[in-house]
Amino acid sequence: MSLPKTLLSTLLAPGNSNSLDASFTAPQVKTATPFHIILQVQDDGTPSLFAWRRAIVIVTP
Repeated sequence: MSLPKTLLSTLLAPGNSNSLDASFTAPQVKTATPFHIILQVQDDGTPSLFAWRRAIVIVTP
């Protein structure tokens, strides 16, 4: 499923970058729909280190 960029930026708008919590508001769906969300963490060292994890969230009507 492809979502418009404006919807993606609304769903995944960054919150407090110092928080250990992340959240999003799922859109209304007519059938169970999986969303693949890529989570990125970056430290403030030199050089910066990154880590990525994928979460698959299934939104139901």
